[in-house]
This record gives sequence, C-alpha cells and structure tokens, in this order.
Amino acid sequence: MNERAAPRLFRITLLANERTVAGGTATTTWRFFDGQTWLPLKEHPRATFTRLDCGPGQLWQTQALVLLGANSWLMRVDRTPDRRAPPTDPLDYLRREVRLRKYAVKHTFFKVSAAGSLQRTPRQQAPLDTQPFDVYPETRSSD
Repeated sequence: MNERAAPRLFRITLLANERTVAGGTATTTWRFFDGQTWLPLKEHPRATFTRLDCGPGQLWQTQALVLLGANSWLMRVDRTPDRRAPPTDPLDYLRREVRLRKYAVKHTFFKVSAAGSLQRTPRQQAPLDTQPFDVYPETRSSD
C-alpha cells in the first residue's frame, strides 16, 4: 500500500497593523501565494486572527496564526507616507478624507524553510503572479 504522508504544517505568527507616523499613517499587511496569485492573508483557509490591544500611536493591530507547509510563500506589504509629498497631521484621517495622499510601498518576500522558520528571500526568487504584478496599485519597491 502506497500512502502519502500529509505534508508537515508549521504554525507561523504574523502581525499586521496601522500606526501613526510623521506625515500620516503607515500599515503593515500580509499576502500569501496560492500557487497562482498573491492573495490577502485573510483569505487563507488555515489562518485565524486575533485583534490585539493597541498602544499609543496604533490605530489597530491584528495577530494572524497561519498553518503553512515548507516552501510556502508570504509577502509583507509595508505602506508609508511618501516623504516627497507635503507633510500632514497624522490624525487628519479623522477630520477629512486623505486617501489622495501618496504612499511608498515596500514588498518583502519570505519563504517557509524546511524547519518552519521564515527566510527572507529576494523578489527575483519569489513566484510570479499570473496577473501583472502592477495590479496592486501600491507596488513601488521591494526587496
């Protein structure tokens, strides 16, 4: 009888948040690669989320616990106010619509190792999306 063993899954803990910074707010979110495209982590079938208490300067913070196999891919998306744009009060979002502000976005790629740790990986080694990568308007730079 030739039975295949179930792939080993690792518990990976990730933090996503939004916080006030000079010139506005900054966010950190996560995406995973499903074999064809990069999707928001909230769409992963083996992910659970816990809202955490916020400290000073934090608008929200969420902890994600996701079960991933070795060689799975994650992308951290860090979005910060563009330094070239005119500065604004970090709390302006409470008083008026500020979505027209320019943001700098950095994508950092990670691969789950055979031991279950996240290994930072150059973008050139990350899987390609079946859609053009620029589908994500926040794409500006990456590691």
